[in-house]
Amino acid sequence: MTELTRRGSLALLGGMLGSLTPGGQPALASHQPTLVAFGDSYTRSMRDGVPSWADQLHGDRKAKVLVNLGVSGATAEGFNSSRTLDRQVDDWIAKHKSKGLPDRTVIYFGYNDINTFRPLNAAMNHYRIALDRLIAQGLARGSRRILLCQLHDWSRNPMQTRNSVARVKSWNAFLRSLAAERSNVVTVDLFTRFEHVFKNKKSYGFTHVTVADKKRSASTHLYFDGNHFGKKGQAIIAKEIAAKLK
Repeated sequence: MTELTRRGSLALLGGMLGSLTPGGQPALASHQPTLVAFGDSYTRSMRDGVPSWADQLHGDRKAKVLVNLGVSGATAEGFNSSRTLDRQVDDWIAKHKSKGLPDRTVIYFGYNDINTFRPLNAAMNHYRIALDRLIAQGLARGSRRILLCQLHDWSRNPMQTRNSVARVKSWNAFLRSLAAERSNVVTVDLFTRFEHVFKNKKSYGFTHVTVADKKRSASTHLYFDGNHFGKKGQAIIAKEIAAKLK
């Protein structure tokens, strides 16, 4: 072995060893952004045993979830109630902010507001107030970013009997307007992605996107129950959010 070859081999070995942790495991290839999640049952951790998008991002090391505040039945509308965005913001400020500001904040709200007959004005106003509270706390300062998740067409859910696409589109347009008016606030377009899923189910590995099946919702069925995606659908959400974490 020549001296040049020997040096090259040692350099290669050093690089391989440097990529291992003290326990002999591969080191992370890149920084995991820290994340705080606000939401409803689509965000709630391990609802009925189904890993949410936040669970999957954390498990796949795409993000380090500092806290997931998602609660089933939560609404954007309302103050001082346990199942509201307002309360989740209160809880984060009181119990979690002291642990450090996240790199990314995800707000995924609106389904339980859409799924009523009430006008959306109050829900939109309360959402705006909550968002601006988080911005005032520094969550969109510097390199930090807040992600607002647009909704899929709720009326496509197996349990739904009325067409709510107009309300969904109105909500999503509202979220886009919020992002356009604020620095370091962006939207995640889940509406367009899932419209593509509904129209091209086979390309996503689904055989059914209109019928719920708990046992098959991690493989061939989009829906776990009448209103919620299964693990595979949540993975699609996770992928869309992950693209905006960079």
